[in-house]
Amino acid sequence: MQVSFIDIDMSFYILTHCKVVYFGSLNGADIDMPEWMFSKMMRSANIRFSDHSMLRIIQILGKLGNWRRVLQVIEWIELRERFKSHKIRFIYTAALDALGKARRPVEALKVFCAMQQHVSSYPDLVAYRCVAVTLGRAGHMKELFDVIDSMRSLPKKKFKTGVLEKWDPRLEPDIVIYNAVSITF
Repeated sequence: MQVSFIDIDMSFYILTHCKVVYFGSLNGADIDMPEWMFSKMMRSANIRFSDHSMLRIIQILGKLGNWRRVLQVIEWIELRERFKSHKIRFIYTAALDALGKARRPVEALKVFCAMQQHVSSYPDLVAYRCVAVTLGRAGHMKELFDVIDSMRSLPKKKFKTGVLEKWDPRLEPDIVIYNAVSITF
């Protein structure tokens, strides 16, 4: 059976906006709900949990300004052993974008630090830009310079890179990051 894109988008809309049978929507549900209830609500949406669907859910919740639910979805993804993401970096970057739009620098910094713990989710230039702009808008100068220093240095944690022996994640700041520094003044 082939599912159309309209059906998939409708499932995302129902999960994030509308009332689902017993549990409610992701956007309007109680943030303090137990983990089992949250899992059941996620499973009841009839969405195939792929990288794209998780990315889409986080983007929709970010547009709605529900940063707490974005963090809960990220935690839910990390706890699922069945959900092994191949593009977890993009999911984290979408979460950083949602947290930046909600002006939540502390939470964005925590997600950013979690990204630095694994080679598959190690931050790229877009993630550095998101966290730098978020920290710059909030006026967190020390943390912003720490992010820039980590951008230029090798990872603190040694990764098993295997085939990617010459992997070098060091990046140079660009104009967006320097503008974030100028915002803090």
